[in-house]
Amino acid sequence: MNFEELNRVERLLEEAKAMLQTAAELRRSNMPSLIEEDLFLMSNLPPKMTGLPFVVWISPRGFARHDARVKVSAGPKATHDWATVSVRPEIELIHGSMRSADLELLRRWIELNRDVLVRFWEGDIEYTDEALAQIKSLEVREE
Repeated sequence: MNFEELNRVERLLEEAKAMLQTAAELRRSNMPSLIEEDLFLMSNLPPKMTGLPFVVWISPRGFARHDARVKVSAGPKATHDWATVSVRPEIELIHGSMRSADLELLRRWIELNRDVLVRFWEGDIEYTDEALAQIKSLEVREE
């Protein structure tokens, strides 16, 4: 191997090392992946459909490497400023923030619809309209 080839290999190794470091930093920051954020796979469910005071986003697995999740827009309009909540094994806030009262309402809604959400995620429910037809609205008690 001549000197130029050796320099080229060293540059390639440095670039690969930098790319791995960037990927590790993105994982540590909990920054959602582009695949996870693929809006073409996600369907937004308005408050009138869910009974919740905010918009819930559902999706099939697609290319995601994580388990079933939903996303939640902060208010009654669909925005991309959302929180991410796991559907299983436990219902937990994974990314973003939510008021504890809203998280509790979402927890009740997920428990009511977990079967549909998981079957849609896994592809057992193939079409979005079929999943939406099976979604149950949460009856929210006014206090």
